[in-house]
Amino acid sequence: MAIGKTIIDKMKLEEQFLCIFIIISVLAKVLAVVCKLVRQPKVIGELFSGVLLGPTAINIVYLLNIEDNVQDSLRIFSQIGVVIIIFYAAFTIENTDKKRIITGIVVGVVGVIIPFISIMGMCVAFGLPYDKSIFIGLSMSATSIAVSVQTLKEIDKMDENSSLIIIATVDDIMVIICLSIFTAVTSSSISEIGLTVGRMIGFFMIFGVGAWILRNYISRVLNYIFRDKDDINIILVSIIFGYALIAEMGGKVSMITGAFLIGIIMKHTDLAIDDISNSLFVTIFFASIGIFLNLRNLTINVAVFAVALLIVCILSKVISGFLGGILCKNNWRQSLRLGFGMVGRAEVGLILATQGIQSEIIDDEHYTVLILVVIISTILTPALLRMSYKLSS
Repeated sequence: MAIGKTIIDKMKLEEQFLCIFIIISVLAKVLAVVCKLVRQPKVIGELFSGVLLGPTAINIVYLLNIEDNVQDSLRIFSQIGVVIIIFYAAFTIENTDKKRIITGIVVGVVGVIIPFISIMGMCVAFGLPYDKSIFIGLSMSATSIAVSVQTLKEIDKMDENSSLIIIATVDDIMVIICLSIFTAVTSSSISEIGLTVGRMIGFFMIFGVGAWILRNYISRVLNYIFRDKDDINIILVSIIFGYALIAEMGGKVSMITGAFLIGIIMKHTDLAIDDISNSLFVTIFFASIGIFLNLRNLTINVAVFAVALLIVCILSKVISGFLGGILCKNNWRQSLRLGFGMVGRAEVGLILATQGIQSEIIDDEHYTVLILVVIISTILTPALLRMSYKLSS
């Protein structure tokens, strides 16, 4: 390893990035193929590649002395992967009839309220301060769109589960808005609260105007100016990331909200965009989740808290999905499938956990717990979804 460090030390930043990028992408794809051979979703292999390379096992970033700038570049790559997954999920939604939309909204709201109350109550019972309990309760109430979408694509069930994508989006928007307001409230500044709410309202107003313009004119304008399909694709990708950026920086509602909304808009145009949801950006995103996990930080007390949190997180989502589905007059199998599909936390949980430790709301131990819950719930989601279809058959 000393030789490896010497070689890496002599590398430029871009060479370090390419080195770690190759290692992650190759291992992730190899494990994805192994998972596919044993009839498991490829996303599990990509997640495990990150765990193996992270501080829990090999800790390749430390062994190869990878600089912070290179690690930041990998994070940027992973965030691009999130935007791609969310956009394509919205862009390819089919059969969004009235019942599916109502189911998605109702279950999405229930899927935040029940987990938040359950998780926050458990944290308080473990003696955590109220601000930390509220933060953990909110951050663990989000639902991963990415994991469910990738799994449903692999088993060719996307068209039947548009409600699940709507549920995850409603969950994420609610959680992000509530956390933004919570952060503003804890800053003890009335002006900060007003500014946060105002920016959110402004974003959705701009989105409405932009949606009308894009839906009615974007196709004609692009087809008039550009003749090459590749040129149009580049412009469309730029628009996607532009909306994601406006949502993140201007609207304070996270880039995944912007990506989802622009996906819905573009779906209602006659524009076609190539499927980029299997790109290396997506692979790096799933691998990066495991890289952030460090089980060496766990003590016995923290491990007990982690197990309790994991159980509450899983049960609260399954119960929420089941009750919400029954409330919307779905049968018990469909309702249970909704609950299983809501178990994963992935991208939003990871982002919010990182924001929590950066703002010093949570410490290293609880950050490790949140990442552990994100990973295990993410791994369980594909297995649970597959099991739900076996029950149906």
